[in-house]
Amino acid sequence: MSYFTTKDPAECCGCGACYQVCPKQCISMQPDKKGFLYPVIDQTECIHCHLCEKVCPEDPTVRAKGTGQPELFGAVHREQQVLMQSASGGAFPAIVQSFCDEDSVIFGVQYDENMRVCHSYVIGKDAIGKFKKSKYVQSDTGKTFRQAKEFLEQGKKVLFTGTPCQISGLKAFLRKDYENLLTVDLICHGVASPALFADYIALIEKKYHKKVVWADMRTKEKVRGNWVLMNLSTALEDSSVRFHPLSTAFLGIYLKNIGYRDACFSCPFYQIPRVSDFTIGDLWGAENFAPEMTDGRGISLILLNSEKGKRLFPEIQKWMETKPVSLENAVKQNPNLIRATTRKPQEDAFWEMRKSQPVEKVLRYYGLPPRSVRIKQSIKGVISMLLPEKTKTFIKKKILKR
Repeated sequence: MSYFTTKDPAECCGCGACYQVCPKQCISMQPDKKGFLYPVIDQTECIHCHLCEKVCPEDPTVRAKGTGQPELFGAVHREQQVLMQSASGGAFPAIVQSFCDEDSVIFGVQYDENMRVCHSYVIGKDAIGKFKKSKYVQSDTGKTFRQAKEFLEQGKKVLFTGTPCQISGLKAFLRKDYENLLTVDLICHGVASPALFADYIALIEKKYHKKVVWADMRTKEKVRGNWVLMNLSTALEDSSVRFHPLSTAFLGIYLKNIGYRDACFSCPFYQIPRVSDFTIGDLWGAENFAPEMTDGRGISLILLNSEKGKRLFPEIQKWMETKPVSLENAVKQNPNLIRATTRKPQEDAFWEMRKSQPVEKVLRYYGLPPRSVRIKQSIKGVISMLLPEKTKTFIKKKILKR
């Protein structure tokens, strides 16, 4: 059974392979009430070729299979500027630098002029700036699978990045391997609603009376001596960068695993071995087994999933400091390497409130910690900035009971 038969939202990951393969172009991707895209067939144009079902990666008979066990590495880019412009340790630009040339085609995720999160492509490895940094909203793949195939058939090198389901969808769409294709998927624990993100952007624009031109969901900022790697900032058209409580709230909802696409909670694409050549993400917990690489600015975890990836890795090591990592250590704080995200009890209540309440109220209610917690955090901040270390330790133990 497929989504086209059951209409069960949990059976569609929204990769867009069905839309892109349709020979009559009678499938469109339409948002549901939660803002996620699903395929809709115009039955008056459909010729019942069933190609849409034959490329659906949710079908285990269609889904590409990985082979062998991956090799895992912690990695940090050697160039400080690249490191600071990256979400974690700079794995993506290092892979681009190692695989691509000036004629290569690189597919990634960007914000368009309306701050929609979507896939697009650039030519040449120096043009990847808009693809950098994490964007936790589900991207619209548009026609990029078709475009990638056209470039591959022309013999161009193509690098395609996306979530595991998107890479699986691309592989199903292509229906054959290409030596000139390199695929990179992400350690993903779910995708946020494009509609919720659009409402958040609209709120920020309303509060500052200026257009938002960029959202950095992984702003690297040093606060009271420590690097903060999970912090959402928005850049406005006047070049100012703003940190707003609503930004904290939007990111807070995502990090609580609330408001995801239904299919994320039964995701079959997290499994090892992966179908991509590389899997990249954060090496959380590295201070426990790779302290020499840990300075607070981020460390990438790289999985070499294929022979193609393993052959390229020596070139990547020219750009990055690396250290072998065990799967056991990697999984400790990255459980989505081996399992899907568990649906939270608040999920249904979140969407019910989303339907009936103003979006700002929903963001604040689900995304911000209780007032008592915020007060305690403020007190800790003042203590950290103003008092000697011994006094800070005493107050934290005796007054804040830390």
